[in-house]
Amino acid sequence: NGLHRYCELVLSRHQSYATAICAKLDPIAGTITFTNAAHPPAFVRAAGGGTPRALDSNAGVLGMPDQDPLPQETVAIGPGDAFIAYTDGVIEAQNPARQSLGLDNLRATLSHRDLPSDVTTHVASLVDSWTRGRRDDDVLVADPHAMVGS
Repeated sequence: NGLHRYCELVLSRHQSYATAICAKLDPIAGTITFTNAAHPPAFVRAAGGGTPRALDSNAGVLGMPDQDPLPQETVAIGPGDAFIAYTDGVIEAQNPARQSLGLDNLRATLSHRDLPSDVTTHVASLVDSWTRGRRDDDVLVADPHAMVGS
């Protein structure tokens, strides 16, 4: 809520706003508490693979005046699970035919059973392959991998 208030004071007078996701891991409880302010969903990928759980947007953009305090949600995370967050440059990356990589392709990549343990490098390589090495936006992938009991 402090970041939202800062954006409201500094950005909103310029009609500029921001998206963000903030997550707090509690390894003792085996939970992640998050707020997703209009940012693309982060994912929790189970240690055994399968379709990752999306942590969808649960708040509006940061800096929008008169917005209620930003809500938080808590989800379970198990031993060996991974939390994966990324910038919109990943899913908005375009190939030479001007097609975006998209959320469905990213989710499918993260669903592979044999996903490498270095998810950040793997997703960055996916973007480079999709764009043929011609990125037009920043790409950042965060994966504090397997944070609970690994």
